[in-house]
Amino acid sequence: MASFWLTKKALLEALKMTEGQPQTTWITFEGKTEVKDGKEYTVTNIATCGKEKTIREDFNKIRLANGD
Repeated sequence: MASFWLTKKALLEALKMTEGQPQTTWITFEGKTEVKDGKEYTVTNIATCGKEKTIREDFNKIRLANGD
């Protein structure tokens, strides 16, 4: 199993997607970075229960929010 960073926003979204499902439900997170128009973004793809969602967040704002 790999270790990775996950924002609270992505985690809460995944929990909403599995609402009503048993605690044994699997959630898949796929993360990458993307540069668009000179800005760096963290892109998280969430898949669970036949649903998929993509969250794109400004990487610099995440760093600043965590005191980096």
